[in-house]
Amino acid sequence: MSNRPKVLMVASYEGLAPLAKKVAAEKNVEIEVVNKSMVDALKTAIEYEQSGIDCIISRGPTGVYLRNNLSTPVILIQVTAFDIMQALSQASQLSHKLAYIDHVHRMNSYDLEAMIELIGIGTIKSYYYCDLEMLTEQLEIACQEGIDTVVAPDNDVMVMAEEKGLRGVFIDSKYEAVAEAMARAKEIANLREKDRESNLFMRKIIDNYEHGLVVFDDKQRISHLNRSAERMLRLQNNNSCTGRSISTLEGLESELVRAVEDNNQLVNKVFRVHQSKLLINTIPLSHDKNFRGIIMTMHPIAKIQQMEARIRQELYAKGLVARHSFDEILGQSPSIKKTISFAQSFAEAEATVLLSGESGTGKELFAHSIHQTGVRKNGPFVSVNCAAIPDTLLESELFGYSEGAFTGARRGGKPGLFEIAHGGTLLLDEVSEIPLHLQAQLLRVLQEKAVRRIGNDELTMVEVRVIASTNRDLLSMTREGKFRQDLYYRLNVLNLNIPPLRDRPEDIMLLSSFFYKKFSGRDLPALSEETTRLMAGYSWPGNVRELENLIERLVVLTKNTDAGQLSNTLGSLIHDNLGSEDERQLYDVQDQDKHIVVKVDTLSNMERQIINKLKKQNNQSREQLADKLGISRTTLWNKLRSSN
Repeated sequence: MSNRPKVLMVASYEGLAPLAKKVAAEKNVEIEVVNKSMVDALKTAIEYEQSGIDCIISRGPTGVYLRNNLSTPVILIQVTAFDIMQALSQASQLSHKLAYIDHVHRMNSYDLEAMIELIGIGTIKSYYYCDLEMLTEQLEIACQEGIDTVVAPDNDVMVMAEEKGLRGVFIDSKYEAVAEAMARAKEIANLREKDRESNLFMRKIIDNYEHGLVVFDDKQRISHLNRSAERMLRLQNNNSCTGRSISTLEGLESELVRAVEDNNQLVNKVFRVHQSKLLINTIPLSHDKNFRGIIMTMHPIAKIQQMEARIRQELYAKGLVARHSFDEILGQSPSIKKTISFAQSFAEAEATVLLSGESGTGKELFAHSIHQTGVRKNGPFVSVNCAAIPDTLLESELFGYSEGAFTGARRGGKPGLFEIAHGGTLLLDEVSEIPLHLQAQLLRVLQEKAVRRIGNDELTMVEVRVIASTNRDLLSMTREGKFRQDLYYRLNVLNLNIPPLRDRPEDIMLLSSFFYKKFSGRDLPALSEETTRLMAGYSWPGNVRELENLIERLVVLTKNTDAGQLSNTLGSLIHDNLGSEDERQLYDVQDQDKHIVVKVDTLSNMERQIINKLKKQNNQSREQLADKLGISRTTLWNKLRSSN
């Protein structure tokens, strides 16, 4: 029976079988056809269902009866209104005492009165039944009411009507209806075959799942478990696992047994199973608000810890690359060009680099670029913001720890960032925020090129180039005792000072155009002269980062490329960034040639700001600038040269 076709046709009358075979041959449908009355149809269909049949085709009350008693899909050959009208018209030629008899399932499927009116045959009584016993009763009632001819879509009605002396007109099925039913049955059979393949594939996946999985039914009995679960529960040599209640399993804690018996959900609970610690989850299953069972997953704690260690190492290994290069540093001002030139020279060396500059000037961009160009470019690039990590954790992050070094220490320990950066570069961002007690350890690592994990006496040799960055004056901090002097000189081998944006006004529009295209995808139109002067005169305390944020805000606020609107909006945004009303007045475009604003800094830096800003105003000559400052041209020349 297993080699039979996947589609079965139960023909309820003799004429249907040859028609079905003809249609199947023409439509290339593999089908088995059997002639059975309603009485015998169910028994035969059950036998085929047990053999793995995918779909059954039948018609009329026989098909409805099979559909109501089988789990296999049953396709009904449709009886059309036209088929019924043909049969009624034929019956009206035999008698005027007519009855239409059908299954209650189709009581409201047809408008019998409308069909009778269309063919003009007068009144016809209708009778409906749900089983053979009721059919017998309906036929007796019809006889008592003087009916002598019946019209029905089922052959059993015809046979029983003739036994009671009634004439019958059978509603036959046409070629098109049979062909449509076969097409639907073939489609369903193909879908069920794919479902079987998918289920088999999923079962193989579950069976090969490395963690344990057990499915309990609504009676807390095992309905399925994979090989891993068999090993964990020590049932691999037991052939009678399925059907066993959880209460009969050995080696389980009572709390776990109660949770399954009470259909409770457990999330990442640790239990001991046969002396092994497992992380267990239980998930109740329901359908249409009815409880159907529970899934239990089991994960060995030892494997989870191994996976965690492996994942951490892989995460550290991946993505530890420099993402920027010198090509991304934009600028045409002499100060930024000189800084880039120095940085490129530093990249070729192996000495420690100290990047200093205000927030937002691009220190991290330079650090990435130095690594990307240097001899360690194929090694890892590891970055840590020393200000973002609490003092209590920074030591373990930098130097790592051994297993059992402190409460909560990970099994197997953890490598520090110096070890992870071995063969590459470690960027210590905001190095000024490292606490004094860790500065001594950092100094020792830089001197000895070796790191000692917390809780371990062994030294691990590391080959790491250190780049440190800060927005504070480390030299002043050493004088105040806030930063170790010996560490400062160890870091300050190659010093690179990133100029603030206010000292490179030539780059403001270049950067503005770049950011505008980055955020809008369009070129920045030519802005008004007043706006460009306003941008050049603004102090930009947030430097390039502030400019980038401002341009992004500009793109969000302006939906078109009108130069006038962009200029007005940009001017308003800059004024919004200004603090006091006094400072706003200094940036009044009408009076911009009368005032300048400088940031409080060392005297030499403030002097440099004044000279550069005055130099930009109205393109003054050196003679005019020297006269305004009250100094000689030689003194001005020396100051200009020192500021470049």
